[in-house]
Amino acid sequence: MNTSSDLYTFLYETNTYSLSNRSIYSESKWNSTIVTPWDLETAVLTANETFHQVYHRSGRIYRNDFQMNYRGAMETCFTYNGQWKQKDLTPIISNADDELTMYVDINQDLYAFESATAGFHLCIHPPDEPLDSKTPCTVLSPGHAYEVKLTVQDYTYLPHPYNSYQSGDCVQTSHSSFKNNLKYFHRYSYRACLQECVTDMVLEACGCITESEVQNASNNYCTVTQRFKCVGYVRGKFYSYAHANNATASCTCPRPCSDVVYHQDLSASFFPADSFVNFLKRLKITSSLEHARSNLLRITISFKSLMVTHVSHVPEYTSEDVISSMGGFMGFFIGASILSVLEVLDVVLRTITAIIVSYFKAEIVNKTKPVLTQTIVKDILPTVE
Repeated sequence: MNTSSDLYTFLYETNTYSLSNRSIYSESKWNSTIVTPWDLETAVLTANETFHQVYHRSGRIYRNDFQMNYRGAMETCFTYNGQWKQKDLTPIISNADDELTMYVDINQDLYAFESATAGFHLCIHPPDEPLDSKTPCTVLSPGHAYEVKLTVQDYTYLPHPYNSYQSGDCVQTSHSSFKNNLKYFHRYSYRACLQECVTDMVLEACGCITESEVQNASNNYCTVTQRFKCVGYVRGKFYSYAHANNATASCTCPRPCSDVVYHQDLSASFFPADSFVNFLKRLKITSSLEHARSNLLRITISFKSLMVTHVSHVPEYTSEDVISSMGGFMGFFIGASILSVLEVLDVVLRTITAIIVSYFKAEIVNKTKPVLTQTIVKDILPTVE
């Protein structure tokens, strides 16, 4: 029976087994099964099951304002104010009163596989930055109320020839001459370039995509066999090489010369308090304190500071610095100064002038000497008759 929980369990188990155990699935009924969007939506937790209450600036946020996407194979992500949003949403801004509060349920009783841990990953990134398995995230566990305070740092690096990233030069994406050649992303970023490259490589090698690649209606999802024998190998090989060299044989992903980083300060307390459980029961969010401590968590996100820190790289040496250094060394070692340089120039000019004058005088003498010789000879020689 092709039930969602069975499919989810199988996909998870195939992803966790080593390559040496491939043969045990050679006759599995799932080998030719194509994972459809309906399977993905029903095999994982939905936004309605995950979010009980969400507030932004004391206003209610609806569950359909969260986009569902995938950070990895069958790893569901709910994104607020992401790049594929269907409508304009009010972002969290640097304001003392601006915060986003979420009451989240991890639904441990619906877990379809054995797991050593239970909780969520909180990933905060720029709105137009794609999410992938390498995006840094914070692990949050149930039974806690988390306060997340953000500080923003804006980095600006130097382009060629300063080699800002050691492994290569960066590109100035804000420059008027820069052209974004990405097919799937309207803004260039390092992660967007990697995501596009791995999508093209999976399509070429496997003839299909998984939910964590860039979605395209013309491409089919991979079967279980393709996922297990092809996609995992291609993705693992690509990322292990790309993150070390910023390039592969088929694509190059230079890092941009500007970047925005969100730093998180995290604090936590027990949730819910004993006196708050009855309120949650009236809202039919939980049935007991034990259930709440095992499944519920509250997350509040706001900015710690109203200022943005700008970090800019500057050249250690400019052309002016080089000239100044040369002048300093000359003055230190040979006692040279601007006056001595002018004196040298004066001597050179006088020497050149003297050479030129001597040359022209010699030319004049050479031209007049034969005439004088003839005249002298005529006067001195005796007359012969």
